[in-house]
Amino acid sequence: MSAVAECLSRLTLGEPQVYQNLSLFPLLGDGVAEPGYLLLDEALAQGCVLLPGPGPARCLFALNGRVLSLDLFDGAGTLSVLLPKLVESAALDAIDTGEAAAAPEAPEEPRRFLEEAAQAGIERFAAVGEGEDLRLLGPHLTGGALLVQGLVVHLCAFRLNAGAGTRALGTRITRASQRGRVRT
Repeated sequence: MSAVAECLSRLTLGEPQVYQNLSLFPLLGDGVAEPGYLLLDEALAQGCVLLPGPGPARCLFALNGRVLSLDLFDGAGTLSVLLPKLVESAALDAIDTGEAAAAPEAPEEPRRFLEEAAQAGIERFAAVGEGEDLRLLGPHLTGGALLVQGLVVHLCAFRLNAGAGTRALGTRITRASQRGRVRT
């Protein structure tokens, strides 16, 4: 089992936090009962002021029942710095759809996404600094991870949209979650 698959196999989905058509699923694991950061409704109410805690931190965003992205960090402090940007990107995608709030999220799609990420093909490269840079590619997702001494320090994965909804009709404007994702 790869380090990525092992890391993802230890996760369980927390209760989704829903704001209109956007959902944040806390990803719980390693004996942590609650996420070490504010939940989506709390972060929005408090202007994304986060309370970092010890241990790993993870989150998964879904829009109208479809997973947008997954992020895992080795420390809650890292997530506390990056969560406002992650929320902003997901919120811009939610606004972009122009769709009203959907029914509360069912955990099947996020669970499937976690399984797909765990089964994704992995290409290994030497990292610029310490560790290995892993590239994930599956039929419906892409992502990357930093592996240091056999441990996943950071992992991110994104749902591939196969071109649907990535650009506003008749423009060259790309959705917030898609900007900067394709680099050579």
